[in-house]
Amino acid sequence: MAQMKQKLEAPVKRFSFYPIVEREFCKGCVLCVELCPVDALDMTDDYNKLGYHVAYLKDICTGCLICEKTCPELAIKVTKKPL
Repeated sequence: MAQMKQKLEAPVKRFSFYPIVEREFCKGCVLCVELCPVDALDMTDDYNKLGYHVAYLKDICTGCLICEKTCPELAIKVTKKPL
């Protein structure tokens, strides 16, 4: 019996992801920055009203949701928009 090889193609990317950080909820714990597998987040030099440095998007987000799921203050929401 002849085996047919199926050509595998890379999935088409249909969305762009980006985390939205609620500046006033962020307490600068840095968990999101340390755990991001693609190094997409960093901390600002300025402070929020509570006196903490705040996370911000510095690079391309893959939408893995690690930052959103690990934020103890629920300050990050990863959203997506169609390309």
